[in-house]
Amino acid sequence: MLPIFFFIYLATVVAGASLVAPRTAVTTNTCSCSSGQIGVDVDVNIAVDPSNGKLLNSTTLRRQKQTFQIFGQLCQPVDSLNLPAPVQVLIHGQTYTSQYWNVQWNGFQNYSYVDFSCSQGVTSFVYDNICAGLSSHPATSKDCQLPTAAAVASSVARKLKDGSVAKALTGTTRLFTKVVGIGHSLGSLTLNFAAVQDGISSPFAGLILTSNVHIANSTSFLAGLATSFPPAASVNPARWGNLDPGYISGPSEESRLIFYGTPDTFNPSIPQLDFLTEDVGSIWILDQIANINTPVAFRGPITTILGALDGTLCIPCDQPTLQAREKVFFPNADFNLEIIPKVGHDIDLHFGAANVFPMMLDLFNAATK
Repeated sequence: MLPIFFFIYLATVVAGASLVAPRTAVTTNTCSCSSGQIGVDVDVNIAVDPSNGKLLNSTTLRRQKQTFQIFGQLCQPVDSLNLPAPVQVLIHGQTYTSQYWNVQWNGFQNYSYVDFSCSQGVTSFVYDNICAGLSSHPATSKDCQLPTAAAVASSVARKLKDGSVAKALTGTTRLFTKVVGIGHSLGSLTLNFAAVQDGISSPFAGLILTSNVHIANSTSFLAGLATSFPPAASVNPARWGNLDPGYISGPSEESRLIFYGTPDTFNPSIPQLDFLTEDVGSIWILDQIANINTPVAFRGPITTILGALDGTLCIPCDQPTLQAREKVFFPNADFNLEIIPKVGHDIDLHFGAANVFPMMLDLFNAATK
C-alpha cells in the first residue's frame, strides 16, 4: 500500500504547480517523516537576461532578494529524534522532484535512498528544487537561475544546522551538527555552484555529486540538452499551460530512456514510473551550468559517482582519466571519483542502486565523523 505522503504529493502535483501541500507526518517503527513548506530567503546576484548565454561573471547582474517556499521532507530515525546529529540534503535532477530520492510507488520502495538511510540510522532532508514540484514557481522562470538554486541549497543547509527546518516541519527544534549535500545530475550542479559561491564559508561538510562531470558542460552538450526539453506548457497544457516557456519538461516516455542503461539493468516498469512522475524545471538553470567550470575553494571531501552506462556524460567512462580531469576543479578537497558498472544516468532507478546506496552512506559517515 502506498504511504499517504505519496498520494498527497502526486495528487497535488497533478492538480497544479501553484497549489501548496499541507504539512504531513508519517511514522513507522523505524522512521518518522514530516513534510511541508519552509520559507527560504536568498540574497544573490543573478543575470538580468539569462537568455544571452554569457557567463555570470561577464553579464549584467541584478540583485535577487527573495523568499522561496520550498517543499521538503525530513525523515528521521525514531530512536534518535531530537538528538543532535548529522544530516544529508538530497537534491534531484532536471524534470524530477524529491521523489527521485524517495520512490514510494508500490513494489519499488527498495529504490528509496531516504528509506535506506533511515533504516541505517541516518536522517535525510529531501526537497523540490526551485521551479519544480511543490516548491515556488515564480511568474517568470527567469527568477529561477543557477545562483538562486545554489543559494537555496546553502540556505537550507544553514537552516538545518540552526534547527529551523525541524521546527517548521515537526514543531520541535532539532539542531543538525553537520550537513552533507548529495545531488543527482542538475542537483549535483547546484551543489557544485553553491561551493563556487560560498568558497570556504560553505555550510556543507562534504559533497557527493552523482551523474555529473565538468567535461560534459560544453556548448554542444548544453545545446543538445536544451532541445531535449521543450516548454512544459506544450508537453502538458492541462498541468502546465499557465507556465512561461522557460519552464521545461520531457516530451515523452521514450525520450526518458536516455537516462537508463541497457534493458537488463533496470525494471521495465521504471520508465513508466519515471514518466508518470515527471515534472518541470527552469531552462535558465540548465543554460548556466557552464558556470561551474571553475576551481572551488571548498575543503571538505567530495566524491563524484557515475554510472558506467551513462550515455549523457561518457561512454566509455574511464576512471583514471576522469579522476584527473575532475580533480582540477576541486584543488583543495579530498576528491575521489567512482564509476558504477551496469548503471546509467538515473543511478537510483537501476538494479545497481542496491550497491550504490551503501557506498553513499559510507561516504556520508566518513564526512561527518
